[in-house]
Amino acid sequence: MIKILLNGQVYITNLNISIFDLLNFLMPRGSEVIVEYNHKIVFSENYKKIIIKDYDKIELITIVGGG
Repeated sequence: MIKILLNGQVYITNLNISIFDLLNFLMPRGSEVIVEYNHKIVFSENYKKIIIKDYDKIELITIVGGG
């Protein structure tokens, strides 16, 4: 079991997943998001490379356009 802190909430998974996998599960297609992983901004080209580990802290900030 892997416990992570996601946007201030504890989440538990039984799988080794990447940030890419997490975003595909949580976010609608085409959503603009900024990912902070353990207090560092992650660029989208690295989403598949980072495997989430126990007690990692992840913040997802969605970008909303409008006028």
